[in-house]
Amino acid sequence: MVELSLEKAKSARSSCKQCKSKIEKDEVRVGISISKGGYDETSWYHVSCFAKTKYAGSKDLEELNGYSALSGTEQAAAKKEFEKGAKGAKGKAKAKKGSKSESDEPESEEDSGKGKKGSKKGAAKKGGSGGALAGYTAAEKAKYEKFYQEALELNVAAIKSALKKNGMTQNGNKEEIASRMADCQTLGTLPNCSKCGGGRLRFNQKDGTYFCKGYMDDADFVNCSAKYARNEVTRGSWTD
Repeated sequence: MVELSLEKAKSARSSCKQCKSKIEKDEVRVGISISKGGYDETSWYHVSCFAKTKYAGSKDLEELNGYSALSGTEQAAAKKEFEKGAKGAKGKAKAKKGSKSESDEPESEEDSGKGKKGSKKGAAKKGGSGGALAGYTAAEKAKYEKFYQEALELNVAAIKSALKKNGMTQNGNKEEIASRMADCQTLGTLPNCSKCGGGRLRFNQKDGTYFCKGYMDDADFVNCSAKYARNEVTRGSWTD
C-alpha cells in the first residue's frame, strides 16, 4: 500500500531520495510511504524531484494528504516546483528511454516481487484462521472466527479500505489483513504505543498481550520494545 503526502519538513535531517541532497527545515516535501513489516517506511522528496517519479501521475498535487494544511503561498510554490520538475523529466525522457531511470524510488512488496511469494504461500483459505487464539475468551474467539470468515469473502482492496478507514496497518497477504480486520472488529481498533508515542500496538493472539516494534520518525526508525498486559490497553471503536 503506497501513501503520498505533502508537508513542511520538521527538521533538516531528511534527504531527497531522488537527488540525495538535504531537504531544509520548513521546506515543502513529498513523502512516499510504503507499509512494510507493520510500520510505514517513508522516503522524502523535493517536490520537483517527486515530479520525476513513477508515482507523480497517480494523483494531482492537490489530492495529496497534507496539501490543504499548507498556506496559499506554499501551495503555489509547490505547484511551481512540481511543474518545473515535470518539464525537466519530459526533456530527459527520450535520452532515458529503455533504461531504468527511477532505481532510487522506494519499492512496494508488489513492485519488488517480495510479496508475491509470501502471498502465494499464505493464500487465503476458508478452513479457519489457523494459529493459536488463546488470547481471546471463548465468546471473543467465536466472534473473531465469524468476522474472519466474512473478511475472507471480501477482496483484498475492500479489506484494506476498511482497515485504512479505521487507521489500521494494511500490509500483509490476504489471510493476515483479514485476521487484522477480524481482530479489530472483535476487540476494537489498536491504539498507538504510550511509551514511544508513534508505534502502533500489535496484539499477540496466542497470549493476549500487546507489544510495539517502533515507528518511522522523519528519516529515522525509532525502535521500541514495549510490552503491555491486556488490561493495560484500551482499544478504540471499529467503524463499519
